[in-house]
Amino acid sequence: MINFFTMIVENILSHQLTCQLQGKITYASEDIATSINMSQSNFFKHFKSVTSFTPLQYIKIQRLQLARRLLKFDNQDVTGTAFAIGYQSLSQFSNDYSKYFGINPSLEIKKI
Repeated sequence: MINFFTMIVENILSHQLTCQLQGKITYASEDIATSINMSQSNFFKHFKSVTSFTPLQYIKIQRLQLARRLLKFDNQDVTGTAFAIGYQSLSQFSNDYSKYFGINPSLEIKKI
């Protein structure tokens, strides 16, 4: 069941991810905590208890899921996808993608 806290945080983090992808300045975690009237440490603790992830892990997962959609459905190449979702390093993207999905992004494209 999604509670009110989760809905607020997901909206804020979704907005933050969108801003990152557009190259705009994003909120720092303390700004997110302040916007929902929580201390940063309380926000992190509550966020992790609800989602099982830290805010940074949550954003990374959202970015990787977006990357998978781009690779599978938009016929993007690995390099273009990595940079489109905000990675500065292709090797870091490949490592993160492989850890999360259990397959290298280049192999993911070949499966399609």
